[in-house]
Order: sequence, then structure tokens, then C-alpha cells
Amino acid sequence: MQTNRRRHSYELFFTLFLFAFFVLAFVKIACVTEGMRAALSLCAEVLIPTLFPFLVLSDLLLSFRGTRRVLLRLSHPFARLLGFSDEGGACFLLGNLFGFPIGVRSAARCHRLGAMQKEELCRIFCTANNASPFFLIGFVGAQLLGSSVYGVFLYLLQFILSILSAILLKSKRKKPSFLPKAEQAFPVFSFTASVQGAAMQALYLCAYVLFFSVVSALFAPYLSNDFLHALFLSFLEIGNATAFIGKAFPLSFALPLCAFSTCFSGLSVYFQAKDCLRECDVSTALYLPVKLACGTVAFFLSLLFLKCY
Repeated sequence: MQTNRRRHSYELFFTLFLFAFFVLAFVKIACVTEGMRAALSLCAEVLIPTLFPFLVLSDLLLSFRGTRRVLLRLSHPFARLLGFSDEGGACFLLGNLFGFPIGVRSAARCHRLGAMQKEELCRIFCTANNASPFFLIGFVGAQLLGSSVYGVFLYLLQFILSILSAILLKSKRKKPSFLPKAEQAFPVFSFTASVQGAAMQALYLCAYVLFFSVVSALFAPYLSNDFLHALFLSFLEIGNATAFIGKAFPLSFALPLCAFSTCFSGLSVYFQAKDCLRECDVSTALYLPVKLACGTVAFFLSLLFLKCY
């Protein structure tokens, strides 16, 4: 009875919040329009060029038998170190090489085909949703922070923290013997299906970016300073956050804030990745605490890096 009342209270609160948000958006239609324009520019100039080709390539890597065997061999050391299956090691490596949501999307497909357990999928969900090196090095480092060296640092920092997180979350339970082998778990090669699937995934990603850009445009005027604005954007969406941080702060503040935003990734990435698990019945409760911890550690390690570099 008490649980039902609490659920009804949450539903009422959320309904009132959505109604208030709708009214605010209607009143501040100019802010909505400006936020949409900025987000469309971000998608066209950064996200689609740095993500779409690798969405296609990652799908081909996991569906074409020859390249998949090579990938499984390359990922084997990570699988042994982190306690993943060979498929899990490959998905972890994909997520860290090509960026979100490629790793978790591939892991979810493995799980649906019976090649991965829930526990392993949950760990990959928490540790393989990372920004791509192409985004960090080419956009954040070279364009925003003035040197690709900072982009390389952010990428390596993100990768190392992902490895440490996967180790800390590692379970000692052995995988059951009835799981099928990798060669039986993946679909046949289809270039057309890979391109079509990547196009839809890129469209979904841009839709999330557009919505959270509108949210940030509506509430940003009520934040008292640039630091709170940067944190607010970082909790929402990484692309808008890093773009604002790079313009609003000197390097001594921009790099640590970009490190936090990169390693936390924002609610936008969380919802994008969670959408890949909609048919998997896997808990995502650990994701936000793990990513928040990674973002906090990354912030302080970046301060130390600036003192030593």
C-alpha cells in the first residue's frame, strides 16, 4: 500500500514537472529555437562525422567472420584481465575504441543471442560507454583546448578509469558451460543492414542531443555563474558541455572540467545506452554512481596532470 502511494506521488510530481517544463518552453520559445540551432550545428559538424562511420564499421567487425576472429584475438588480453568472455572483451574494446553506444549495443546483441550473461552485460554497460578518441582528440583537444595532446590525455584517462572500474566490478562467478561459442552467436555479414542500422542509431543519438540542448538552453539563464553552467551541462550532455567549457574557461579550468564531463558522459549517454538494453532485462542502477566516481577522479587527476605537464 505504501509502495503504491509512493509510486503515485512520483507520478504526480513528474507530471507536474513535465507540465511546468512545457509551459516554460512555450514562454521561452526563442531559447528553444536557439538551443535547437546550436544542437543541429553540433550534430552536423561533430557528432555525425566522428560517429557514423564507426557505427557502421563496428557492426561489420562483429558480423563478418574473418574480422571478428581478429578482433576477438586482439581483445583476448582485456578479456582475461577484466574477467570478460571473449565476446565481452571485444565489446569492451569496441566501446573504448569507437565510442558510445557501440560497445553496449554490441554487448546487448550478444546477450540477446545467448553469448553473454546479465552480469557481464551490466559491467560492460558501466564501463564501455565512453567518448570516441576521434571526438576527444579531434574536437575537444585540437579545436577546444588548443592541442591534440590534451585530447590524447583525456582519452587515455577515460580508458584507464574504465579498466579500473571493470576490475572493481569483476565477479568471481564462473560462466555456465551451456553458453554458445562466439562463432554461433553473431549474425551473418550484411553491409546494407549495417549501414541502415548505423543511420538509425545516429539519428537517435542526434535526437537525444537536440532535446538536452533545449533543456540546457531553457535553464541556463537561471544559473548564477559559468562554473554551475558547466556542471549543469556536464550532467546533461557531453557535446554541449565540452563546447561551452572550451569557450568559457582558460586551460587550467577547462581541462579538469572536460575530464569530468568526458568520464561522466551525462544523462544523454545514459539514456542512449539504456535504450540498447530495452529487451535485455538488465539492471542499470550501478551506472550513474560508477560514472560519477570516474568523473570525479578524472577531475582531480587532470589538475595533477596540469601541474606536472
